[in-house]
Amino acid sequence: GGVSRESNRPRGDGSIGALAGAEQIYVLPAGWLDAMWWSPVQLENLRTILDTVKRTYNVDENRVVVSGVSDGGTGAYYIAMRETTPFASFLPLNGYLLVLAARDIDDGLIFANNLRAKPIFAVNGGRDPLYPTRIVDPTIEQMQRGGVSVDYHPQPNAAHNTSWWPEVKDTFEAFVRDHPRVPLPDTLTWEVGNSV
Repeated sequence: GGVSRESNRPRGDGSIGALAGAEQIYVLPAGWLDAMWWSPVQLENLRTILDTVKRTYNVDENRVVVSGVSDGGTGAYYIAMRETTPFASFLPLNGYLLVLAARDIDDGLIFANNLRAKPIFAVNGGRDPLYPTRIVDPTIEQMQRGGVSVDYHPQPNAAHNTSWWPEVKDTFEAFVRDHPRVPLPDTLTWEVGNSV
């Protein structure tokens, strides 16, 4: 999260902290004012990071996922629509897809149909002042009606935080385990922009 921060310095001690789950490799890139999660520079950043991690560690390429909290969650939606191939699933936490519809963000290359390419696990809070479930729910429902595989976990009493993590952690980890990447899917749908 945190795209309005002035620098890319790590928050706190730079660790995954309370959101730690199964034993795995955690990569915590930073978003900030000059490199928001919904920008081509961050897509390139993630490509480079993923390439470096794969060259350094024995990574199961079918188990790489993208998750983020707040702006990072919204960024997970962006990455799902623009750079889905390397990832098994997307797990936006306290994010909101429609932030990406803002004029200063939507570059004409964001296509919601591309969300159908991979499963999504989403969590939002009912008392979240930014993206409350009453605002997010209709978007999630529309995505599901449109063929997007969304495993949605609204947290009625949660604010814009991850206080719900202890209750959701096992379900989150099971979702990741149960949704490996299918490198050669039976069908493929991908929408791109028009060339001028």
